[in-house]
Amino acid sequence: MRGRARVRGTAEAKKAAKKAAKPAPRCRLRLPTAVAELDEATRRFEEETETIREETAQKVADAAFVRAELERYRERVTQLEERLDTVRDEADAARRERSELAVQAEQHRCKV
Repeated sequence: MRGRARVRGTAEAKKAAKKAAKPAPRCRLRLPTAVAELDEATRRFEEETETIREETAQKVADAAFVRAELERYRERVTQLEERLDTVRDEADAARRERSELAVQAEQHRCKV
């Protein structure tokens, strides 16, 4: 029996050693797949990064355009406000003149 036990023990030891050795080849078989997956992930990351960069550049350009338009509108509003002030001043002067003429006409009527 001891002889058989020894054989059994040796056979079991060989099986255990064989099982222990199997995962290493599995890792080697998966390595090309892992590398391919990593390459694909890197490619997708670069594409997404490029898309984000393009979108960001477009948004920055849009913001710069909007700022320039806003500045032009501000300048135009300033010009219009100055024009409005001038027209108001002219209207006030015309009202005063008309009022003075009305007073003079009334005085002239009273004398007659």
